[in-house]
Amino acid sequence: MLGTRRLHRARSGLVRAASRVGAPACVLAPVLASVLACASTSGGGAGAASGQQAPSYQRNVGVASSTDLVNKGRLVLSRHSYNILRQQPPPDIYLESEWRRRSPFSDEREQGVEVAQSRVIVRGRLRSGGGGARVGDPGELYSVDVTVENQVQRNGTWGQMPMSTMFAAHAKQVADDLEMEFRSGVRRY
Repeated sequence: MLGTRRLHRARSGLVRAASRVGAPACVLAPVLASVLACASTSGGGAGAASGQQAPSYQRNVGVASSTDLVNKGRLVLSRHSYNILRQQPPPDIYLESEWRRRSPFSDEREQGVEVAQSRVIVRGRLRSGGGGARVGDPGELYSVDVTVENQVQRNGTWGQMPMSTMFAAHAKQVADDLEMEFRSGVRRY
């Protein structure tokens, strides 16, 4: 589900842009309505339109060089007790952790979850115009996305369920840590 804050930012940005070019309100209203309609049904994964949480957490966490993406990605995953299972080099950098078995969060336990496991996937897509001579050069920058997936066991059966509040907070912390590490590594002169 697209957050209220993001919708407000989108609406504010459209209003500012329209006022800069002198667009009348009658032009702005249909554009704003269509943007908000699209935004309310995208960006949240499964169940976003019905108000349900998606079963996994996804977010762009910024840009990084190939070296930073791999090294800092591994560092943050290790910090959160995730072990790397698979890694793919440039041009499509990919880090995938093993499923990490864990005790259910208390709000998951309330929903009948007996055991839970989660994993992290970090993907880097080469940005056009990165500046390096060839793919994988230190000057190339990658747009980095993170996905934190969750599986739960209820009544002896493994499956997915909408993210609980506590799992979402855990996933957000992993994404925030990645974003902070990548921000500290990208310098432009």
